[in-house]
Amino acid sequence: LDAMVSEHASITTVRDPMDGVERHVEDALTGLRVPAVRTAGTIADLGAGAGFPGFALAAALPETQVRLVESVARKCAFLERAAHAAGLRNVEIVSDRVEAWAAGHDAHDVVTARALAALPVLVEYAAPLLVEGGTLVAWKGRRDPQEEQAGDEAAGLFMVSS
Repeated sequence: LDAMVSEHASITTVRDPMDGVERHVEDALTGLRVPAVRTAGTIADLGAGAGFPGFALAAALPETQVRLVESVARKCAFLERAAHAAGLRNVEIVSDRVEAWAAGHDAHDVVTARALAALPVLVEYAAPLLVEGGTLVAWKGRRDPQEEQAGDEAAGLFMVSS
């Protein structure tokens, strides 16, 4: 949080570390309510931005490999500095667009995204990154039944029948 506050580039509008605890850290840690997150060996955090939920989950789950995927180079530079400053050895910063990076990479147990895109788009981004039976956890501002239905329909397109 100190790195976030002292960052000159516009990483987040949060400038007070105590405000960051509530708005970023506590919010990110709500992901631990999902059993698949608590037991994940690998997590890909899409559109990592200022590093949340990825950093908080990496700190809470030190045995889990967390990849923060971000397409904006200056944000990736910040993420590298912040991960180093926090001593997060289980974090990898991926400087690439999700669509480009997904091809040819190992699948993940969990994919996370916070305020990145509409659910159908998140499903499309996450599907090639998830192991069979993997879990997408999306932080959204508020629940929208129509968006949830569209997300379910998109997920149905990626379901593998056996």
